[in-house]
Amino acid sequence: MAEDIKDTGMVLKIGHLYPTLMSVAADKGNLFSIEKRCKWRGIGIEVDHIYVKQTPDFNKYDLILFHGGADREMELASRVLDMYTEGGSTRFMTHIALECDLDGKSKKILVGYENHSGRTYLGEKAKPLGKVLAGWGNNDKDKVEGATYKNVFGTYLHGPVLPKNPWFTDLLIQRGLQKRYGNVELAPLNDKEENAAHDAALKLAYEFKGTVSAIDATPWKH
Repeated sequence: MAEDIKDTGMVLKIGHLYPTLMSVAADKGNLFSIEKRCKWRGIGIEVDHIYVKQTPDFNKYDLILFHGGADREMELASRVLDMYTEGGSTRFMTHIALECDLDGKSKKILVGYENHSGRTYLGEKAKPLGKVLAGWGNNDKDKVEGATYKNVFGTYLHGPVLPKNPWFTDLLIQRGLQKRYGNVELAPLNDKEENAAHDAALKLAYEFKGTVSAIDATPWKH
């Protein structure tokens, strides 16, 4: 630990579900982002990689990561959140931006890349992660993306999503720490690079707004 980083004495305990199956779109970068932003604040990290047929005590974790995978593996998500998914005839492969209000205080923009043919619909117990500003989201009708229930967050966004959305990364860290330590305020970080990546992704989302596939819409394809 660098001399200018003060050890907070706090430790974030993470359970990383099925790392060999569930990381089809560089999603391990989400864990990397959490680890770095904790380290830069003097917060310790303990990560348990949980594999198929293991039955851990989930109560000991402050944060559980479950990344993207094939449809068969993703069936587990529907057991955690009140939602269902149907197959669609077209595949959404484009940049996406959402407007989120997860703390009830301020609206934030979440950016990423969606790559799915599924059409997801939420039940009464789930709320959307955000309102679609550009892109398609859960389906081509509702104009929302993702699902939330209490401290569970689900999203189609790849990229990975956390490195270019530092505010969302910090929200997950903060809520995880509060489970163990009560009210926690995170020290601010210099997010110049992260915010530049966020702004670049947001620009792409608006540039490709309305396109089903950003790949087909790029100039070099014509």
